[in-house]
Amino acid sequence: MTKAKKVDKPAAKKDAATPCDEAEEPCPLAELKYEVTKIEVQVTTQSNKVIMNDPEAKCLVTALVTYKRSNAEGALDSLPDKVVFTFTDPDGNNTDKPSSFNYTGSKHLGKKSDASATYWVAQSGYSAASDDSFNSNAKVTCKDVTPNETMQAQINFKPSGVGGNEYKITAKVFKADGVSELVSAQSTKFVIWRKVSFDKIYEMKSMTHVSTNAATATIAPVYNPAFVEYTAGTRTELTTAQSVKYIGLWKDTATPQRSWATVQAKIPAETPSATEITDAKYTGSTPEGLLKRTAARAAILAKAQAWADRIDSAFSRDMNKWIADVSLPANAVVGIQYYHPKFSSRGGDFATSEWKLGEPSVPAWLRVGAFQKSSGGHYYTNLDPDGLWVNWGGLSHGSGRVSVPTGISSATTKQVIRHEAGHATKSWFKREPFGPSLDHSASNAGIMYYTTSGGTTFTTREKKILRGITP
Repeated sequence: MTKAKKVDKPAAKKDAATPCDEAEEPCPLAELKYEVTKIEVQVTTQSNKVIMNDPEAKCLVTALVTYKRSNAEGALDSLPDKVVFTFTDPDGNNTDKPSSFNYTGSKHLGKKSDASATYWVAQSGYSAASDDSFNSNAKVTCKDVTPNETMQAQINFKPSGVGGNEYKITAKVFKADGVSELVSAQSTKFVIWRKVSFDKIYEMKSMTHVSTNAATATIAPVYNPAFVEYTAGTRTELTTAQSVKYIGLWKDTATPQRSWATVQAKIPAETPSATEITDAKYTGSTPEGLLKRTAARAAILAKAQAWADRIDSAFSRDMNKWIADVSLPANAVVGIQYYHPKFSSRGGDFATSEWKLGEPSVPAWLRVGAFQKSSGGHYYTNLDPDGLWVNWGGLSHGSGRVSVPTGISSATTKQVIRHEAGHATKSWFKREPFGPSLDHSASNAGIMYYTTSGGTTFTTREKKILRGITP
């Protein structure tokens, strides 16, 4: 009988997923480590603009770290757990603290070279640290967003509040020693801007002088050199009842216009006596007569000013009530007919006959002030009480509200809108006043002069103010 031949069984295949036997050669998978291949940095901006109307505003910065498992020479035993963020000033001309507007206490819009300034603010869900109190850098712990492929780190960047300042953000990943750089990337350059948005345009019935001339394409080019973005919204027509001749004579919808004849008439307390008028006209040279003349003129001046103040106060009250009654919202521009007989020459009703004292015209010594200051006194002085006091071409009412009357040329209307939008910027962002007299520039070279005889563009000084720089 022939003996059966022994047949060896084939060796079982090793599952690639099972650990290697210690007796066998080293398992390739046991050697797999990590290789960081790329980092990208993204900054949340609007077409490379960061709008800083609020100096505490922030923009989100995201770093995406791409990696793979590898057994290549020099691969890492473990992945880096942090991304280091820094920033640069590409052109080296960002604004320092002393050169920028001080908006509250020791807070300035400019931050360059300010060791106490905070540029980085932790993003919710991401642990962050810094070597210098979040001034020049931030170190943010990564999170896996795609296992075995991508990690992510996020931080908020809080730049200068000065328009025109520029930044680039750099993100880096280092080896465990914190010195050897693995990968780095830099964002595109972004620029700080401020913004004015008349997102609503209102006009009295059948008027189009504002909606035509306040359009974004018309006004924005003047503001762009000052790093202020200007936009205009859509038109809304006011009702017939709201479309009155003078908003400064408004009472309510039942009485849209107070009687100007009644408003302008002197009340008893404002009426000079016959004796005061006689004494005020004295032309002799006796001491007694001169003393009486001085006293009489002072009394008449006081009564004339009280008359002017009553009309002026009623004008402000009624104009503000009209704005409230039409529900003019913040950040809106409204096209009106006229402000008030004494503040609008085009209305044709400004001339009164209350202070001629029986003569053909008001005496030269009888003058009043108008438009009262909250601190006392008047912004406009030496005015003929029976003449036109002020011929307003536009007015800023606060909270970004602006009004523009009709009856002026298209070119002047555009100038008025540019000018009033300039005033209204203080409702959107922080800046220096253009000047001490109702926020007007002293020079007539630029838009912010107090009349439309000013220039058609902003001066260098006015641009600095709009940017947030101390001129």
